[in-house]
Amino acid sequence: MPNDPHRLTAVYPPWWSAAEGLVAASRAGSIGAIGGLPFVVAVHSEDSGLAARLRAGGAVFVLDGSSFMFCSG
Repeated sequence: MPNDPHRLTAVYPPWWSAAEGLVAASRAGSIGAIGGLPFVVAVHSEDSGLAARLRAGGAVFVLDGSSFMFCSG
């Protein structure tokens, strides 16, 4: 369980374009930052179920946003 389920990092398929990942992430919550790799996106939302929405939108991995350092704001 992440430290803050409202602040997560989504890792989308690496063959997706940066635009595909951003669109999918923005449907789940607000984009906080984009990673050094274009398929890594930090997302936050005050609504519950962020992790489930990210996965449903195509995220391969959903990681704790407070400890994953591949995104900067």
